[in-house]
Amino acid sequence: MRFVDSNIFLHAFLKPRRKLTQKELKVKEEAQAIVKRIEDGEKVVMSTAHLSEVVNIIETSLGLEKSLDFLAWVVTSDNIKVYSVGLSHYETALSLAKEYGISATTLLHTYL
Repeated sequence: MRFVDSNIFLHAFLKPRRKLTQKELKVKEEAQAIVKRIEDGEKVVMSTAHLSEVVNIIETSLGLEKSLDFLAWVVTSDNIKVYSVGLSHYETALSLAKEYGISATTLLHTYL
């Protein structure tokens, strides 16, 4: 089972306000391909923190209905596991992030 980061969904779903570069277009297409695999049943995991981030950004960018549609899809999908992130996870991530100079949210992935 793979961890799917919030940026995958955001690259796949959000509509750009400007013309994308070739590199950005490739990232968007790859993200859409990953989402298609998830829609087709690929098993993935995400955290409640990442889920909330995606829902909030979709709501701001595409509206409440689209964000609720996304949330309903995640909640009802048997192949998407969502793990809770608690304060203890953030405490560990903070400590390691400072020690190794890595993003705390990136480190959360290793503790799910």
